[in-house]
Amino acid sequence: MKKIAMFVTGTVLMAFVALPLFARGDGCGSGWRDSDCPRYERAAGYQDCPYYGTQGSNLTQEQRTQLDALRDEYRTNTEKLRDQLRDKRYELMTQLRSSTPDEASVRELQAEISTLRAEMDKAWIDHSLKVKKVNPDAQPGYGKGHGRMM
Repeated sequence: MKKIAMFVTGTVLMAFVALPLFARGDGCGSGWRDSDCPRYERAAGYQDCPYYGTQGSNLTQEQRTQLDALRDEYRTNTEKLRDQLRDKRYELMTQLRSSTPDEASVRELQAEISTLRAEMDKAWIDHSLKVKKVNPDAQPGYGKGHGRMM
């Protein structure tokens, strides 16, 4: 009887600890899977997407089309930069994980990464300014989920 009571008590305590964690979701922000934000679901429109402002449902079809085109243009224009950044980061991590990293190579890779990151930041600012011209209420930023759009 004592073992059963200990088992039941332990199970109840574990449930009290675990259930709030499961209720929160998958830990990826505030419901990114059911978001209407096009950063997560290509087919969705810009309804209430924080990246394009809280007035997303008030956008005209023409504005949505323009924003789609701007997003596609940004993704296309930065694709090469994103690939280069990923490759340089991989090279840097490979160097740093080796037993004897080449200090000059590590510093050179970090400088290249910084330059590429600055180019990405400039492209993001340019994109944000173009979006603002289409939708003055736009609030480019982090919004729901995983961070800034890239």
